[in-house]
Amino acid sequence: MDNQSLKAFVTVADCASFSLAAEQLHLTQSAVSKRIASLEHQTGKKLFDRIARQVTLTEAGNALLPRAQHILQEYAAAVQAINDLSGDANGTLHLAISHHLGLHRLPPTLKTFARQYPGVSLNIEFMDSEKAYEQVLQGKSEVAVITLALEQHPNILCQKIWTDPLRFICAADHALAKIDAWVGKVSKNQVRNCGDTHFDDLEKQPQGGILIGSHLGNLEVARALASKKYTRRMNVLVFTQHAQSFNRALKDVNPKVDIDLIQVTDIDMGLTILLKERIEQGEFVVIVGDRTSVTQPGQTIEQDFLGKPVSFALGPWILASVLECPVYFLFCLKNPNDGHYDLYLNHACDQLKLPRKSRREALQPVLKAYSETLEKLAMRYPYQWFNFFDFWKKDSQ
Repeated sequence: MDNQSLKAFVTVADCASFSLAAEQLHLTQSAVSKRIASLEHQTGKKLFDRIARQVTLTEAGNALLPRAQHILQEYAAAVQAINDLSGDANGTLHLAISHHLGLHRLPPTLKTFARQYPGVSLNIEFMDSEKAYEQVLQGKSEVAVITLALEQHPNILCQKIWTDPLRFICAADHALAKIDAWVGKVSKNQVRNCGDTHFDDLEKQPQGGILIGSHLGNLEVARALASKKYTRRMNVLVFTQHAQSFNRALKDVNPKVDIDLIQVTDIDMGLTILLKERIEQGEFVVIVGDRTSVTQPGQTIEQDFLGKPVSFALGPWILASVLECPVYFLFCLKNPNDGHYDLYLNHACDQLKLPRKSRREALQPVLKAYSETLEKLAMRYPYQWFNFFDFWKKDSQ
């Protein structure tokens, strides 16, 4: 049994394919087949079954595989031992490296190693940490640079080199990003009021109101803290799925939560009557005003924003007018300097009156104030802008 035939046999077994093995060995497929045929002739046994383009080891092949791997490892060790007699480091070092470490950690180290040991050829394979660990166990690689295995094999020497922090991230509108304040991870001492109105002021009023926010910052912090400290209930209109599931999840983590996420597709008469009753009972309605309607894309009004005309949805403002209640702007943003939250609760008007014949003209002053506030805060907290759609694209486009 010659070394090259054994190497072809092991490679075909690993790849479960003659064509892939040929590619890896830089040989033609016929050359690989001839080497396997030579081994089968020497052993007098069939080593592979070829069924429907699948290549699997026979019983004889399974018996030969670990012995062939051992022979190849001993051969490589013998060659290396002879080369080491010169006193110089040379030969091939087989490295198995996880993708993250290979891209972000190792390049400077490997560059230094190559300069210091020019006689060593580096054979680097990128793979998952688990597979790289197996590569070393099987003797296919001398060294693996990976994340630590859960259990250390007695035949492998492990050495900790770096500590990489692991951070969990999620989309800005994911439930996990909104839940911190509800479970008590954000206290009232971490929130500073930067607006012209306090939640204390709202608590003293007999009537509720409508709070118009945006996709800038994290409104959940403001709503959670208001729910903890004050008796007024928050009714949040959301245009996404799974609102009821989120309600249940909030109740699970904090049974005292007094908030109602109302999933809506359209603001119809039934919803308007419900909200009006709740406002008369002293509750508040929260809705965002910086995204146009998907179901009614034409119901918009233009207003300048960051230097260009932008289409804002009419729906939130018409709702505010129909509810006949005080209107406030609400924004809550994380301060990058100290990690605390800046709360902007600003009084817009006591009641938004929009006569049907001059609705757009009557809305302009309030919408202009909202747009200017949103623009100022977006420029002040640019990395907290979570409204991922083209603001300057016309509905007709």
